Amino acid sequence: MTGNQTSKQTHVDAIHGADYTITTEILKRDRWQVRFWTTLAVISWLLVAALFAVTQWTVLVLLQPRLLQIWTEPDALTEMNVQELRHNLGTFYQFLTTTSICWAAMLLIAAAITIKLVGATRRATLRKIQSDLAAISTQLHRFFEQSIESTD
Repeated sequence: MTGNQTSKQTHVDAIHGADYTITTEILKRDRWQVRFWTTLAVISWLLVAALFAVTQWTVLVLLQPRLLQIWTEPDALTEMNVQELRHNLGTFYQFLTTTSICWAAMLLIAAAITIKLVGATRRATLRKIQSDLAAISTQLHRFFEQSIESTD
C-alpha cells in the first residue's frame, strides 16, 4: 500500500475499528466470487444453447433434405445411394448420440454452476446484511454512550 492508502486505512480503522477493514475485505471477496460465478454461469448457459442450436441446425440443414428427397423420389435410390445413405445416417446417429451426451453433461454443469452462483449470492447478501447490522449496532452504542455522558 502507498502512504496515502495507509493513512486513509489508519483513519478508517480509527473511526470504525480494525474489524471494519476485515469486513470490507471479506465483502470485496464475496463480490468477486459473485462476479466470477455469474460470468461462469452465463458462459455455460450460452454453451448449452449453442450446442442445442448446432444440433438443430444439423438436423434441419443436413439430414432433413436427404430424407425429404428419399420420401419424394423413392425410385431415385440406387444401390450406391443406399450405401451412401446408410453411411450418412450412421455418422449422423453417432453425431446425435455424442451431442446428446455432451448436451446433457453441459446442462448438468450449467445447473451446478447456477446453484453455486445462488449460494455465493446468498452468502454475500447475508454477510452484507450482517456487516450493516454490526455497523448500526456500533453507531447505536456510540449514540447511547454519548447520550449517557451528556446527561451526566
